[in-house]
Amino acid sequence: MWQYMSFILCLALVSCADSSTQRGGGDAGEVQSAVRHDQTPGNYQYCFVTADDTAILTLRITEGGVSGSLLLQYFGKERNDGKLENAYFRNDTLIADFRYWSDTGQGLREVLFLVNDGVAREAFGTTTMAGDKEVFTSHKSVAFNSPQMSVDGCGRKVPTFRKE
Repeated sequence: MWQYMSFILCLALVSCADSSTQRGGGDAGEVQSAVRHDQTPGNYQYCFVTADDTAILTLRITEGGVSGSLLLQYFGKERNDGKLENAYFRNDTLIADFRYWSDTGQGLREVLFLVNDGVAREAFGTTTMAGDKEVFTSHKSVAFNSPQMSVDGCGRKVPTFRKE
């Protein structure tokens, strides 16, 4: 009987330890560095930074939903900086309204990000205007072919090669 209870106790301890490791186990204000978060509550930051380009997606996932911000500054393009509204996950895909500010003023557009394995990729595709918001004509026809933003890309720059 004692061996059986010891086995159950060990199994329970291993289960609890595994659960805290998967959730990041840190302070809610601390940026998580988990490879895959599966929408686990916490703060996450995905980055792509080069000498010419910067893309930073910051997410806060809580029991009540998803919020965050996005900064896009690509060489030769306007800087877009703003917040995510009405954000939610459908499987690995983050869907949100991006209210941003740029040199030409305020804008609103739908954004999709494929988020998995410590990487976030923005979707590109055909869009149309729905009221004052730019939206994708079909979520099924988008391509997630943007530069790869990663959780470990926030503290270092990726080398770029300039054409002269």
